[in-house]
Amino acid sequence: MSEKNYKLKIPKKEAEKYLSERIELGIKLYERKISTIAELEQSKTEYKKWTAFNKDLLGKIFEEN
Repeated sequence: MSEKNYKLKIPKKEAEKYLSERIELGIKLYERKISTIAELEQSKTEYKKWTAFNKDLLGKIFEEN
């Protein structure tokens, strides 16, 4: 299996800002206290949105070299 190489489509500082924000939000989601089924379902929904947003964001930040 060969490794793919990627390059930035946007300035490095901008990419770092976006990625740092997403990591920070992910940590907050991970550390959230869940006590009820409703909170669990809400967290699952937010996690799915977070993941989908990240996937889209990575496509906007990087391109295959």
